[in-house]
Amino acid sequence: MFGLSNYFKTILFTALWLPCVAFSQVQDYLKSGKVQFQEKKYIEAIVDFSEAIRLDTQNDEAYYSRALAYTKMQNFQKALLDIQQAIHLKKDKAIYFIERGKIYFELKNYEKAVQDLSQAIFLEPEKAHSYSIRALVRLALQDYEGALQDSEKSLKIDSTITQSYAEQGIALAMLNYKQESQLCFDKFLQSNQAEKYYTLAHNSLIYGFRNKTLLVKSENWALKAVQLQDNYKHNYLYACILDAQNKKLNALDVCQKAISLAKKENTDYSDAEKLLEKINLGNVDDIPPVITLVSPVVVRGGIVVSRQDEVSIIGRVTDESGVKDVFINGNPARVLPNGDFNGIAILKKDTKFLTIEATDQKGNTEKINYNIIWQLDNSVSDKRFKNVGKSYALIFATNQYEYWNNLSNPIPDAESVAKDLKDLYGYEIDLVLNPTQNQTILKLKEYLQKKFQPNDQLLIFFAGHGQFDETFGEGYVVAKDSRLDDEAKSSYLSYATLRTYINNMQCKHILLMMDVCFGGTFDPQLASKNLRGNETPVKPNDDEIEAFINRKLQSKTRRYITSGGKEYVSDGSPGQHSPFVRKFLEALRSYGGKDRVMTIAEILTYLETITPQPHHGEFGSNEPGSDFLMIGK
Repeated sequence: MFGLSNYFKTILFTALWLPCVAFSQVQDYLKSGKVQFQEKKYIEAIVDFSEAIRLDTQNDEAYYSRALAYTKMQNFQKALLDIQQAIHLKKDKAIYFIERGKIYFELKNYEKAVQDLSQAIFLEPEKAHSYSIRALVRLALQDYEGALQDSEKSLKIDSTITQSYAEQGIALAMLNYKQESQLCFDKFLQSNQAEKYYTLAHNSLIYGFRNKTLLVKSENWALKAVQLQDNYKHNYLYACILDAQNKKLNALDVCQKAISLAKKENTDYSDAEKLLEKINLGNVDDIPPVITLVSPVVVRGGIVVSRQDEVSIIGRVTDESGVKDVFINGNPARVLPNGDFNGIAILKKDTKFLTIEATDQKGNTEKINYNIIWQLDNSVSDKRFKNVGKSYALIFATNQYEYWNNLSNPIPDAESVAKDLKDLYGYEIDLVLNPTQNQTILKLKEYLQKKFQPNDQLLIFFAGHGQFDETFGEGYVVAKDSRLDDEAKSSYLSYATLRTYINNMQCKHILLMMDVCFGGTFDPQLASKNLRGNETPVKPNDDEIEAFINRKLQSKTRRYITSGGKEYVSDGSPGQHSPFVRKFLEALRSYGGKDRVMTIAEILTYLETITPQPHHGEFGSNEPGSDFLMIGK
């Protein structure tokens, strides 16, 4: 009996002891594998995790850990098998679904990645990391609204997940919210680390889907990463971005540098070799420059000019190799470093074409012939009063911005105002669309040199973005190429500069109208004191129209009307005009009443109902009693 009892005790002890030993061994292998994993010895880690699985085939943690190691070795298929087994054993662990979602993402199975990440969010709805990863996947799916919502949710839960700012910025950029996207990028890059610039440049290249604005930003970010940390990885990305923008020669130099660095770092550079081969296949620059004409505006392949001997030409030429020279009807133009050019075209009455010819540094030439559409000068025959001079309108309008949000209505607004001024009041129109800062200044300088007759009148109109800088206490016109990160505001046109240019023009009567945000800060008093002007011009008596006109033309005019004061103003619904322009068009079409003479006071009666209320006043060398008269045909 005694021997039998000991036998059963031995059996019982063995049954209890062996599992404990096995459990201890599993934990030892798991611990060892994790150490190997931390030391980036992934093969050794896989061996340890495999031993843990052999001892305990139901250990979900071992499968999950081995999946992580396989992922690090880019063996995503084996990683997928392991993580699926881990999920089979433990269906309530959010981290497993997150990892499988990341593996699906690497395998470009984005729909399944979203499903797994959504399940992880269902299991742990307050885990910010899951939203951030799903935002990245949704960028890959081009679901920018979804990516924006996920990144915002991630930041709402945990504002320290700065990666979400990068995803949010890309989503906003793809939805054309340029200004808001830049704010997100700035927040992501606050720490000024090379890896941050690399990540943002890489993700913008991959998920921006050749968005031109993002590509330009990506180039700058990649260059910054190289400057902060000059290694193979950063140079290779920089070369890829240059290649994506078709800057083959620059990409070639950077790619060769990347390979040289990789050899020193003992890093695999096969990807760079493939890129180098691709670049070398198209290494010869046989692409001619791209010519864009800004003024005069191109209409159906031609330009509209009045019957005059000289026409000022403003445009831009772009080319990867650099611009060598530009000729306008055979005469050399002035070319600025950014490619903006200007010059004078000598036109005779029998001239049929304007020819712009540009050559790059590699000898490639582009030549464009624009038809000349002569605008008949009816100003003399159409004038009701002989002592009234010519009426000119210089109109700037910008819809498309390289860094700011694009707008819908400035160009349609400007075109409608131009048409009514020409058809109803006989104005000679000069329309400038989407100009850069340099092109805007060149056009203003043209009018500084322009000769005017004593009773000529000039209306200058701006439509687009405006900005006010509290630090400088100054308002600005935002040009097409004005940069959001330009703290010195060197890429903007300040209202102080604009006042100086306009005040010094030789035209005696000038009215400036600005449909831009913070337009009222054109008045330095409003910028500093938040005051409005309150002078009201006298309305002429209908029986003394001609005498009234003669009296008003005696006083020098420097007056302005802006769509608001020190505040934002509405662009309006697409295709519906801005509120300011809508009311201005109503005023123009009223002709100012029975006398068919529109004064500033009469314009203001139409504009005063707008919210915010327009601002008006005088500047520069304006004289008491001045006015600006629009005299209907």
